[in-house]
Amino acid sequence: GRHEYDIVHVFQTHLSAYLAVVVAKRLGKKVLTTSHCAGETGDMAVWLSIPGGKRLLRHVSSNVDAATGVSNDVTAELHEAGFDRKRTWYLPNGVPVPPLVAGDRSALRAGLGLPSDAVIAVFVGRLTAQKAPELLLDAWTAVLRKYPAGKLIFVGDGEKRAMLEAGTRQAGLADSIAFTGQVDNVGDYLAAADIFVLPSTTEGMSIALLEAMAVELPVVASMVSGTVDVIKHGENGLLFEPGHTAELTDCLVSLIESSKRRAELGSQARKTVEKHFSIDTTVDRYVALYKSLLPEDRCSE
Repeated sequence: GRHEYDIVHVFQTHLSAYLAVVVAKRLGKKVLTTSHCAGETGDMAVWLSIPGGKRLLRHVSSNVDAATGVSNDVTAELHEAGFDRKRTWYLPNGVPVPPLVAGDRSALRAGLGLPSDAVIAVFVGRLTAQKAPELLLDAWTAVLRKYPAGKLIFVGDGEKRAMLEAGTRQAGLADSIAFTGQVDNVGDYLAAADIFVLPSTTEGMSIALLEAMAVELPVVASMVSGTVDVIKHGENGLLFEPGHTAELTDCLVSLIESSKRRAELGSQARKTVEKHFSIDTTVDRYVALYKSLLPEDRCSE
């Protein structure tokens, strides 16, 4: 039947969380919320844009049985918003960790229409202001002055794509910067690339970042919420100050110049995901949390 469940898990702490608290509680169900973003575009900030939002948020924070945040900053915002610290946890995203398969990268690149011998950087995500693709475009333009054979691939679509493509053509860089749009074979682009770049102004915890790390791709990323929980600068990736074109350029150049550095950071990146951010680890944590919300007799069924 439609009521044969015990927990309502809401994967954003927005109005849907308020509805879950009101309806599910009447049905005697437990409610768990997960928050995905901090800062001006974060889950807690959403309530400030809603008439009576603070009052509704207080009702949510007082009545949920548990709450999780995907980054330390997100979790801290939940605490500040009044969520009970004893029922609120940092529980990061997780991704599958695929086996490393030795393959013919030249053939893979040829199939994707990419040069076989160039250093290739890849961005995966929505082409929106939050992801700061213009910053990456400016940095790569600077990179090309020193390494004209380099190739940058934007994988994804979004409101800024047309403007970015037009700027690339006008600058005469269409041979060095490509836009794939939405694709079903993101994994192929990750496998074909040498560097993954995430220049966002804000993040929760990027799945694309974790997926790149899981396949040993060295990462250059902005020093923002969520990302700093994953990347330790110089150990398993490189970080730069958000919005700082010169720092991003320097990070990219340092990786282009050293295949050894790329290999070392990529190897450590995969180990980080294996240890802390695998989907199996995340599932186990959620199963344990679900069980903690239920009576012992329900857990044994």
